Amino acid sequence: MSLVSAEQIPFSEFLLRIPELAYVCSVQLEPLRAVSVLQMDLTTAPSMIELLLGGDGKPSEPRELTDIEESILSGVVEAVCRELTTAWQSVGLTFIFEKRQMQTQIPRLIPVAEKTLCLSFELRLGDTSGLLNLAFPAVASNAILRRLAGDRSRQRRHSAE
Repeated sequence: MSLVSAEQIPFSEFLLRIPELAYVCSVQLEPLRAVSVLQMDLTTAPSMIELLLGGDGKPSEPRELTDIEESILSGVVEAVCRELTTAWQSVGLTFIFEKRQMQTQIPRLIPVAEKTLCLSFELRLGDTSGLLNLAFPAVASNAILRRLAGDRSRQRRHSAE
């Protein structure tokens, strides 16, 4: 996984970028009590699931997930949320996987006109690659920036002393 881009866009633009075949879920951001949206292309899912089940992870055509595959992928997203929590612990943010969202439910999670911080990561698994996108609502991105700015000012004060 590697970071491809970080940009501020309206949530409506984020929605337009979601492919028809995608795994989209809501992720609770604590202690902010805000909801972010995590979207993963299904291009890497079949290979990922096959590897997790002991196979060789050969790429296959993207398709809708079976119930068993969706359950396995939910476990993967929970692991991603744990890793995000570890990576963002300096700003005190905890990522909690809620549930997979259907395409019709996604616009209800964040107001479509709201600015979001969109982080895009490239997933590489052998010869297969896809995107994992995270959309943070403005309330979350503003809180993160305030905390990061607060950390920098505290570091400057200590170094001056």
